[in-house]
Amino acid sequence: MILNSIEREFLSRLSFESWKSPAVFDHQLVDRLVANHYVTAEPQGGGRYNEITDLGRAAIGPVNAAEAGGSGGARFVGNC
Repeated sequence: MILNSIEREFLSRLSFESWKSPAVFDHQLVDRLVANHYVTAEPQGGGRYNEITDLGRAAIGPVNAAEAGGSGGARFVGNC
């Protein structure tokens, strides 16, 4: 699968921090990544909890946390 820039950035950030989408988030932006098993998405409190898979990590290769915008610790964004 060839990743577009938004998908690549999303996977890079997920490689350091899991993410909970808000209920109003356009899930179609992530659906292709979920369908191809790069990301898992579990319903949770009006949004979805997203986490990168090993396949997703392999697709983006090594990622620097500072460049990806991650802190290295998991955090939730949205409706917590």
